[in-house]
Amino acid sequence: FKSIDLQEKGFSFCPEITTKISLLNIDIIEFPINYNGRTYDQGKKIVASDGLKAIWTLIKYRFF
Repeated sequence: FKSIDLQEKGFSFCPEITTKISLLNIDIIEFPINYNGRTYDQGKKIVASDGLKAIWTLIKYRFF
């Protein structure tokens, strides 16, 4: 895990690490959790453009 060269900052970190781990053929196991999302007033800062950046990050590290 420590040998993975991470480049992204912000919300793009998650798709980068997920893609790089999957390319190493390491199993990723998901566990259900209880989660109550925050509103913008409560500190939520993610916007639609973050989703587009995440998709680009997945493509970049998977195919390039």
